[in-house]
Amino acid sequence: MSLDVVGVSIDRGGRTVVSDVGFQVPRGRFAGLIGPNGCGKSTLLGGCYRAHRPTTGEIRLDGRDVWREPRRRVAQRIAVMAQDNAADFEMDVFDTVMLGRVPHQSGFGADSASDVAIVDEALARVGATALRHRPFAALSGGERQRVLLARALAQQGELLVLDEPTNHLDLAFQLDIMRIVAGTGLTTVAALHDLNLAASTCDLVLVMAAGRLVARGHPDDVLTPELIGDVFKVGARRLRHPDTGGLLLAFTPFPSSTPESPER
Repeated sequence: MSLDVVGVSIDRGGRTVVSDVGFQVPRGRFAGLIGPNGCGKSTLLGGCYRAHRPTTGEIRLDGRDVWREPRRRVAQRIAVMAQDNAADFEMDVFDTVMLGRVPHQSGFGADSASDVAIVDEALARVGATALRHRPFAALSGGERQRVLLARALAQQGELLVLDEPTNHLDLAFQLDIMRIVAGTGLTTVAALHDLNLAASTCDLVLVMAAGRLVARGHPDDVLTPELIGDVFKVGARRLRHPDTGGLLLAFTPFPSSTPESPER
């Protein structure tokens, strides 16, 4: 499944948060959506899974506008891991992940043997089998992220949308979660803060600033010191990983623009 975002603007709270954004994620590719806090990444992702309706433009899956498709059909095709705002789920981990199967179920019957097997497989893939009977609300932030990813995998969509999937995670699982996501083979778009994770994992990066898309392409081509300085307001040096040869970025703060106090 390919994702096409065509001239999309989204207004929230009376102001334009996303302005005239357009890009394509080809079938099976992993796109990292990067940019400073407040640049519109989460709002744009919400437009992709029908949380925030565009005021202009279209968001298409294989050429079909998601806002013209039946909601159930969209839920079957797009698996979502939103930012963790569900710490008060009054259910255990197994039932939380089973929510990913709801778009594929009919009526209010019992979960099928197939649903149970899919949920158990999703928990195993994220290393959360031992959490199966734990209350979701009692989990640590990192454990919740594992479970929410398992719920998205259990949904078995063709497009995977992830909003800050490595939040609250220790370093080992940040690397592991990116490996898991990249290994699904699904068309994926993920909002990420860590530019080195994006550079080492993503097929392409989409760079946003102040609600607009300012660059897109392969990480090696896009993540230049000039762009990083303009968008993130830090200095950057491009290095090469000694083992993989992949791009590594080292950051330094810009000199303070605050005038020094005069000497006395």
